[in-house]
Amino acid sequence: MKQFFKFVLATLVGLFLFWIIAFFVFGGFVATAVSKSLKNDNKVEISANSILRLNLNTPINDRPFTEGDFFNEFLPVNTNGNLGLKPVIEAIEKAKTDDEIRGIYLELDVQPTGFANLGNLVEALRDFKSSGKFIVANSRFITEKAYALASVAD
Repeated sequence: MKQFFKFVLATLVGLFLFWIIAFFVFGGFVATAVSKSLKNDNKVEISANSILRLNLNTPINDRPFTEGDFFNEFLPVNTNGNLGLKPVIEAIEKAKTDDEIRGIYLELDVQPTGFANLGNLVEALRDFKSSGKFIVANSRFITEKAYALASVAD
């Protein structure tokens, strides 16, 4: 019986030490991810009479895939060059209220995104156009999804 309690106590001590070490390792990962995301303070200076150029020929995902993002380490797909839906819509919303930006220039050939994201983009472009600013679309050839975005343009 003495041997049994010795092994139980050793197991409990081992589990306790494991959880303490796991807590600090996980905390280190989270701290690294947060510090990398907080360092992204790219300030862009916009001159007068600017036009927002949106090249929408790359896949638009529900969330942005940025270099060094902690969670991208676990994704099995190549996400280089993909855009996030939220940053694109935020750029359109900022352009709507920015007095220095006169309009949007859309580059549309192939629109490799889902219909739900496409609907959100069309809605954001319609909202932008309600501000009285112009939208121009250009394409060498056009697909149905790209045509849906171009239909909002002047």
